[in-house]
Amino acid sequence: MHHNHLKSFNNIRGETQKLAFLFVFFLATLPLSFAYAQLGPGAESVSVELSSNFPKPGESITVNLLSYSGDLDRAKIFYSINGRTVSSGAGIKKFTFRMGALGTATTLGVVVEFQPAGRFEKTITFNPADVDILWQAADSYTPPFYKGKALPPRLSRIRVVAVPEMKTISGGRVKSDALVYQWKLDDKPQLEKSGLARNFMDFTLDYVSNDKTIFVNASSVNEAGLAAVNEAYFLTEEPEIIFYENRPTEGISYENALGNTFPLKNEEVTLAAEPYFFSAVQKYKRYLSFVWSVGGNEVAGSVSDPSELTLKSPKDSSGESEISIQVKNDRKFLQQGRAGLTVSFGKQ
Repeated sequence: MHHNHLKSFNNIRGETQKLAFLFVFFLATLPLSFAYAQLGPGAESVSVELSSNFPKPGESITVNLLSYSGDLDRAKIFYSINGRTVSSGAGIKKFTFRMGALGTATTLGVVVEFQPAGRFEKTITFNPADVDILWQAADSYTPPFYKGKALPPRLSRIRVVAVPEMKTISGGRVKSDALVYQWKLDDKPQLEKSGLARNFMDFTLDYVSNDKTIFVNASSVNEAGLAAVNEAYFLTEEPEIIFYENRPTEGISYENALGNTFPLKNEEVTLAAEPYFFSAVQKYKRYLSFVWSVGGNEVAGSVSDPSELTLKSPKDSSGESEISIQVKNDRKFLQQGRAGLTVSFGKQ
């Protein structure tokens, strides 16, 4: 009986902590500060819509005014930036301005004077900020000296990192561990991976979908209205197998990938099959299997490295032979690939 009460108390405490986090996060992520006044008929119906509630430094922002009861077409409308009127006239319901630099406050003022009476005023102060999303496929294999990015196959482990660019109005740079991060994966809040200083998130791509969307909201807990959002889109890639020649004295010639045909000029040649974008830190790691075929018949690869196959040119004969390899990840059945090439030998 005592244990049941303890379990119930812990559940209630856990839910209370989640609700408290959500409430604090909501207060912290308000993207801007504003003040307004509504006087006279029609004024209470004015809505100020912004093209972005989380503006970046130097970004152009469009303001749209809407009113369900007041006549904006006949109203005198004034727009000001940092206290200076920059646009005014009858029925100007749309206005565009450019955000200031990082750490520079920009204050938008909107005044609507309805005819014959009624007045609406609103000021909004922005502190522009930005946040980048960096990512890597943590277990996607690429060979040595590969200069590209390791692309994510299905079931690959992904790490995303948020890199914020924020300054206070006084010019001080905001440290990444002083921010609250809210992560979403395909629009689903990741509460267990969100929170103060949680600037990274790990997840695994699934079997079914071949794309994922990551969203992050980074907001300051000390500076009201200082926040930034961003999202990243992931598309899974099919593993790919590329052939190279492994030369006795030089090693694998990574600068020259082999095409569909390969002339066997020496008595002996070793082919190396590189399994790009499989979930393996090293291609020799267990769980990757390599099955070679020569002329449709299965043959064994190198004992020391099953991703390599040594071929010998037949004496006093010429012709062609089809070489193929199938690579599978024994732990992740959707990760597999096949490749082949034609080897010619003798006098052609």
